[in-house]
Amino acid sequence: MRLSTSLIAVKRVTSPVPRSKFSDDDLEQSARLILEAEGVINPIVVRRTSLESYEVVDRHFEYYAAVRAREIEPRKGEMIGAFIVEDDKEEAITEQIKIFRKLSLNDSPSTVSSLNYEEISEIKRLVTRFGNLLQDRVETLTKKVEVLNEISTPKVLKDTLNKQLETLRNEIRKRPKEEALKLLTQIKFDLENQQEAINDLINELSKINLLTASKDDLKRALELVKGDKKAVEAAWKVIEYWKQSGRKLSWDNLKESVKPGSDNKVNGFGNETYKKLQKIGYIDN
Repeated sequence: MRLSTSLIAVKRVTSPVPRSKFSDDDLEQSARLILEAEGVINPIVVRRTSLESYEVVDRHFEYYAAVRAREIEPRKGEMIGAFIVEDDKEEAITEQIKIFRKLSLNDSPSTVSSLNYEEISEIKRLVTRFGNLLQDRVETLTKKVEVLNEISTPKVLKDTLNKQLETLRNEIRKRPKEEALKLLTQIKFDLENQQEAINDLINELSKINLLTASKDDLKRALELVKGDKKAVEAAWKVIEYWKQSGRKLSWDNLKESVKPGSDNKVNGFGNETYKKLQKIGYIDN
């Protein structure tokens, strides 16, 4: 089947459903689990709104849980698995979502409550067995990943890419000109998306730890995002404020220092500087 998941940057996705529709506690709990599991088990479904942006079609809760995960740990929560709905498949996938959602809503809760003890015990046994099988599967996949890591040296990766490029050349030669151009255009588009994802990862790896960074580190990082001297002073002041004994440096607390009238408001520190800090830094609690 052609439909498969892709990794896309959370920051490039929006949802038409407001975040306030979902419980903050549920989102927080789910976000922590996403970070612990290093991924979401239910990929979101999105459509392209431009070359570099997407809109959620289904699984809005999972999307906002991923957003919260990125707020907690920007580096770990940067990417999310997604089904990208192309134009020629949108109608079929939309109908599929409607049908599955309808069937889920029609599942009667009374069926569960009417189960007897033996039936419940059998369900528990099956759940336990499934859990064991899943654990075995995870262990197997982990071993495979370890093997892949061993062979994924720069030279091996380069040789692999060269072989794939040669295979592509041979495939193109067999096709009519128009079909070949269409295939190459699609491959170029996919590669550009991958390049964008790599750039996002590079940017994330370039971020500084606000808990340990010096003022000079902060100054150099903010200059990259056009932060002036006032922004540096305000950012350093608020970081030092939350690093004091009895306080905690976190994104939520930094946001608190932006709000006018807050007991923790730090003069000179505004929303623009807060956003710049998010671009150049992370907080490794």
